[in-house]
Amino acid sequence: MDQVFQRLTWARIRICRELAEGYSQPKIAHRLGMSVYGVRSSIEDLRDITGISEASEIGRWWRKGGSIRYLRFVAREAGVDLRHLGSTLDEVD
Repeated sequence: MDQVFQRLTWARIRICRELAEGYSQPKIAHRLGMSVYGVRSSIEDLRDITGISEASEIGRWWRKGGSIRYLRFVAREAGVDLRHLGSTLDEVD
């Protein structure tokens, strides 16, 4: 999973978040100030990176634990100990 997280840019993370909220590609483009083409291109990148073929499933993956796993990955890479935050970050494996 680390290889997936290493390839997530800030723009891709924002698109994951918007997909997790259930927004359409045109709505994501509007909300993020991007072109629809840019959103589509980023979703294609996310498909390649995650191995998930459907955009809605990328959103589901992000919502069902991808975001927490990413947060743990970033904290580990930064040398930050998250244990003091309690069980919130331990709920997803």
